[in-house]
Amino acid sequence: MSAPGVVPDGFGGHHVGAVRQERWDRLEPHPTDMPILNDAGAAAYPGELIAGRLARERIAMTNLLTGETFGRPTMSPAGN
Repeated sequence: MSAPGVVPDGFGGHHVGAVRQERWDRLEPHPTDMPILNDAGAAAYPGELIAGRLARERIAMTNLLTGETFGRPTMSPAGN
């Protein structure tokens, strides 16, 4: 077993520099991961927090399990 925070030799990840395990309420994952963690029972991020973080990133998503939507779809002018 590798030391904490060290990516083991041969690990194939996308832009992975370190790995750690932490309680859900001690870090903030990407906002698209928040409802997934909630659905899995691994976290309890408030819907308002999820919606706010997604809006800040200009992301809209629908939870396929519950039908709940987060963020607002935005249209940008052609070419932008």
